[in-house]
Amino acid sequence: MSSSFNSINTYGIIRKPTFTPEFKYDLARLHCEDGRTIRSLANEYGVGVSTLCQWIKMYREGEGFMTKLTSSTPEEGQAKTAKDWERKFKVADKKLREAEKEIAFLKQAAAYFAKGK
Repeated sequence: MSSSFNSINTYGIIRKPTFTPEFKYDLARLHCEDGRTIRSLANEYGVGVSTLCQWIKMYREGEGFMTKLTSSTPEEGQAKTAKDWERKFKVADKKLREAEKEIAFLKQAAAYFAKGK
């Protein structure tokens, strides 16, 4: 993602992007559970390194956006705009590509060990 999430209002002021709790959770989870580096996630999804570090801290402590995702109100924690859906799709697409790479690697490893027998 590039910095296209910043938008300029009619007065020429750049507004910061807003990220959904789901998006924050997914990026923090990619770092904590899948071992992705903070720098690679920040570059790929157009998020500041320090911002991502804050989300990871919240993820580890179980605070902040985590409570919004577990809310009983169905609208909270849901993607509401096209940008939210785009971010959600890109995270899901990235996970899919990583899983496909892992499957291909495991197939090669299985073929290699099958030859040895």
